[in-house]
Amino acid sequence: VIDAIRDSAFCTVPYFEFVEIIPAIEDGYVEYGSSL
Repeated sequence: VIDAIRDSAFCTVPYFEFVEIIPAIEDGYVEYGSSL
């Protein structure tokens, strides 16, 4: 997914720069919500 985003026109236009990408767990919010 990150490679697809990085190669898209959104990121190849030199107006945007990713300084830091924080990895996230897919559907992690669902797991967190069910643990409450």
